[in-house]
Amino acid sequence: MKLRSTKEILRRMLNCRCLLVFSILFLLLFSPAAILRASDLLDGLGDQRAIIEGVYGVDLSQYEDGPSSADLSDGPAMSSPFSGGAVGGGSPSLQGLFGGDQSGYTTTTEDDEDGRIGRLKSMAEQGDDEAQYALGCRYENGDGVEQDFTKAAEMYRKAAEQGHAEAQALLGYFYKHGLGVTQDYVKAAEWFRKGSEQGSALAQEHLGGCYENGRGVDQDYIKAAKWYRKAAEQGRTVAQNNLGKLYYDGKGVDRDYDKAVKWYRKAVEQGNSAAQNNLGMCYIQGNGVPQDNAKAAEWFQKAADQGLAWGQNNLAYCYENGLGVSQDYIKAVELYREAAEQGNATAQYHLADCYEQGKGVSENKAKAISWFRKAAEQNHEKAHEALKRLRE
Repeated sequence: MKLRSTKEILRRMLNCRCLLVFSILFLLLFSPAAILRASDLLDGLGDQRAIIEGVYGVDLSQYEDGPSSADLSDGPAMSSPFSGGAVGGGSPSLQGLFGGDQSGYTTTTEDDEDGRIGRLKSMAEQGDDEAQYALGCRYENGDGVEQDFTKAAEMYRKAAEQGHAEAQALLGYFYKHGLGVTQDYVKAAEWFRKGSEQGSALAQEHLGGCYENGRGVDQDYIKAAKWYRKAAEQGRTVAQNNLGKLYYDGKGVDRDYDKAVKWYRKAVEQGNSAAQNNLGMCYIQGNGVPQDNAKAAEWFQKAADQGLAWGQNNLAYCYENGLGVSQDYIKAVELYREAAEQGNATAQYHLADCYEQGKGVSENKAKAISWFRKAAEQNHEKAHEALKRLRE
């Protein structure tokens, strides 16, 4: 009878106790190093996510969008990133189809890599959902194969249709961003839901984003909070930040600054820049924590250091007004410019104001108008008013 995969062979060996005992005795006598490989093989039959992340070299945390935010004020502002993320960055090389680090007893060559890819493709063709998922990750990242989003989507679909939760999450991601498929928010939400119902934290985080922003589903903050919470409790940092933001704004849940701070802190422990910025907002406003401009500036600095536009804008605001730091117009202009060049409308407005007032830069009406115009194009109300005033 033909076996469908290497895993099935291993499972049958495990059921045959005599053969297993004989195999172990043989390995102990003749090849101690091979025991390590046998151990890796047996361990590899455990948690499926561990197989994908540890063996196939896939880091699921890469699927987080960069931060984005509504323009809440002309002062420091919150950021609330939507779930999702950038694709690319290549996974580490495969260290054997099922084994862990084999560098102690084998040398990886191009032929070895080609052989592993070949075996992976063979297993995928036989219908192995984990192999299909792993091969999809390979195609997505160009790891050992030419990068091809269409083929990646095809592999994810095959695994997803067999009920592979993470493949369902990533197929939804591909539909959300139009990678290898035509962009379709409705299909994205459908696949996120399938993965979410199986407990995929990645899918739950994305589904929460769909409900928060009304993409592919009717906007529903209560459902957004529900799915963010499920993902947040599994440690998804974007979900933790976004759930905190819902508590801060009182959307889908009763407003509760203490709970907002609780979830922001969980996210900042994992280095989430949006949560760092949002925790800074809690300190500058005294919501959920004692009011403390110095601590606010510290958290804005951490977010700014990671390139978050809102962190840069809010830290600039602190320098411009001497909040928690020594007043410094030159630093304020520098930070406003960094955020403005990323397209942050509030920073564009403040940079224009600095040019108009001559704060930290030489007074320059033409540059002021230019930056006010950029902000106005993003519907910044005060920028519209400034342009009207300067043209009179």
